Amino acid sequence: MKIKITKNGSTLNFIDPTTEKKFNYVEFADNLYNGEQIEIVNYGNISDDERKTIDQTVKDLNALAMPKKRKAIIAQLEVEQ
Repeated sequence: MKIKITKNGSTLNFIDPTTEKKFNYVEFADNLYNGEQIEIVNYGNISDDERKTIDQTVKDLNALAMPKKRKAIIAQLEVEQ
């Protein structure tokens, strides 16, 4: 799943580059659950610190796209409850 980032003032917007529509959380969750990885195709005009934070978040979310990782997290949550 490809995403581009635009910045308006201090607000970061995540845009689907093919449709130019803003980020849809439901579609995103479905795609991630189905194993699709996130790829930032354009970072726009953001700071190095913002880019580092986004890169780490994308790395963590892409890990969740792997069924084995999701199952481990779900198992851990069930034990904690």
